[in-house]
Amino acid sequence: MTSIERKLQNWQTMKTADEAEREKLRVLLAPPAANPPELLQLVRCKILRPVMIGGKPAEVGSVVELQRHDAMSLSALKKIQICEVQTSAQ
Repeated sequence: MTSIERKLQNWQTMKTADEAEREKLRVLLAPPAANPPELLQLVRCKILRPVMIGGKPAEVGSVVELQRHDAMSLSALKKIQICEVQTSAQ
């Protein structure tokens, strides 16, 4: 392989790497996707196991209102039961 061929191959390798880095930066610097408004909708929930709500302990058996995204997370952990959906969004 001649010196010119080696330089051409190095240049092509660097160009490919540069394009890959540009694509990574494009993805990383893209604006974040907007959250669906349904996730902010209030839902009424019954506390099944001890849990902290807003930095304060919630009593087992009490009913509280949470945003849907928090309620879904706590429901997956079997800490609450979602009872009903409120019509007003926050």
